[in-house]
Amino acid sequence: VKKIIVSYRDLRDVALSRYYRILQFPKKIDDPRYVDYNSMAKEDAINHSINVICDHYTKWINGWIEIANKRPGYVHFCKFENLINNRKEELKKILKFYEINLDENIIDEIIFKTQGKNSVKKNISDSALLPWALSSNFRKGKIGEWKKEFTTNNIFEFKSKSNSILVKLGYETNDNW
Repeated sequence: VKKIIVSYRDLRDVALSRYYRILQFPKKIDDPRYVDYNSMAKEDAINHSINVICDHYTKWINGWIEIANKRPGYVHFCKFENLINNRKEELKKILKFYEINLDENIIDEIIFKTQGKNSVKKNISDSALLPWALSSNFRKGKIGEWKKEFTTNNIFEFKSKSNSILVKLGYETNDNW
């Protein structure tokens, strides 16, 4: 592998999306990661999801940052929010990274065909039959949804676990959010 794309998202939104995904699609009881969010208070379930995301994804993204620092030109970071807000420009950056030249019409067609258009259940069902790119976001893919749903306790939980990654990735400038 000569070049890697690392796509990341505000981990607060990732934690909230994970919470909703586990509500709709719980893990099997014999799965070591099994948890029943339906039997928990929402705040507690979101805190659990925050802990899972902070434990795993903070290490994951920091690992890629370390690799990118050691190997310039090997990793291209792609921020999910930029893909939502400016798909065409972000796709062009990815294509440039891989030294791929495509006509503007082809780029526009790719963007149109890969937009998520369905419910989480339909997208997951389709992804079993179609390439992942055609299923896009499983739930909403909205930016900043955590602001509507996190309680003060959820915010405290996230800050205590992974506030520094939010600053490192440019989502926050300090811990006063």
